[in-house]
Amino acid sequence: MDLKNKKVAFFDMDGTLVDSETLYFQTRKEVLAKYGFDYQKSENNKLLATGFEPTLRYLQQKTGDKVLGQKIFDEALALFNQRVKEGKLAVKPGAEKLLSFLQEKGIKSYITSSSDIEKINFNLSHNDLRQYFAGIVTGEDVKNNKPAPDIYLHALNVAKVDKNEAVIFEDAPNGVESGLNAGIDVVLVPDQVMPSEKMIKKVTVVKSLADAVPLFE
Repeated sequence: MDLKNKKVAFFDMDGTLVDSETLYFQTRKEVLAKYGFDYQKSENNKLLATGFEPTLRYLQQKTGDKVLGQKIFDEALALFNQRVKEGKLAVKPGAEKLLSFLQEKGIKSYITSSSDIEKINFNLSHNDLRQYFAGIVTGEDVKNNKPAPDIYLHALNVAKVDKNEAVIFEDAPNGVESGLNAGIDVVLVPDQVMPSEKMIKKVTVVKSLADAVPLFE
């Protein structure tokens, strides 16, 4: 994939820019265990890049109790936030290298995340990534979250570019599907789960964000 003519780069946050998916899994598993429930990585993987609503619904369904599901969700999120404050939310390898390279080239970067703005701002307040972004588009800005294309179609309007002038960086199948549905080129940086062979044929796969730098040169 040749990205020399791109004017804008859209970045998913969780699992792409920061290693939050690992931390979400660990904190949910910990809290569920406290209440006597097991929690497998395969369960967590189904919730990647879907936003908080599906996670809450899943926990309520898993426990068979709406009140308990909400309690577990809230406790896990509080534990996640505590760990972030303790400095346990790592920036993904190569993120700053790619972002600073794009900034130098005059290519604007935007965060395009299923999360809400409060969560995004909280995560950004514990690292140095904010300086690289021209704007933030969230799941709250659109009717349908990923894998629907809404978030990326809205991001094109915010950035005032055509779809062929943009590129998307994603880590999860839901995000990749969202980008492809919007008709935008996608670079996949796999995190917790690999998309299907069929999907991989439609994207460019790199091991880390730093490995995407040569695609722009």
